[in-house]
Amino acid sequence: MTACRTTEKTTEKLLAARCAGLKQVILPSRNEKDLYDLPDSVREDLRLVFAERIEDVLQAEIPDLPKVGLST
Repeated sequence: MTACRTTEKTTEKLLAARCAGLKQVILPSRNEKDLYDLPDSVREDLRLVFAERIEDVLQAEIPDLPKVGLST
């Protein structure tokens, strides 16, 4: 068993998520640039979803949720 510790860095949090057995992680899209040093093996094991809005998060977690547009 591998010991995992979490820190403030996005990459280390993703390593900890993988170690904990998570298969999908939702991140703010602005964090995508922080993953330059994420090993390919971790990228293959995790489904990374980058969200701009809360609707993106809901769609990733509840795929059958109907899309509702905002009226202006």
